[in-house]
Amino acid sequence: MSPDELLLILPAQETPDAIAALEQALAAEHALIADVSDARAVFEVIGDHASDVIAKLSPADLDALPKDGLRRSRAAQTAAAFWRVDGGFRLIGFRSTADYLDLVLQSAACPGSGLAPR
Repeated sequence: MSPDELLLILPAQETPDAIAALEQALAAEHALIADVSDARAVFEVIGDHASDVIAKLSPADLDALPKDGLRRSRAAQTAAAFWRVDGGFRLIGFRSTADYLDLVLQSAACPGSGLAPR
């Protein structure tokens, strides 16, 4: 997420073991390990026009996004991060803005939505 911050995404049942392993591995380091699962909302933007949907909402240069890269930016007026997945993008934002993100993603996906791709 930033030079000194990682966001690990894994199946929920693996989270406790992963936290324990990280705490052990980083015991001698200045580190904070936190499960933020309940604080995030995840959306899949899949299809032939997935890039157009993201481009309508974010000023990020999608062409410059490496195939395995993550981009922190915004989706309309809220903080978000996205990365490529098969057939499109995965977008993550704060749970408190999930309804808003759902609305703007659906609106951007509609042909003739009035949102012009950047």
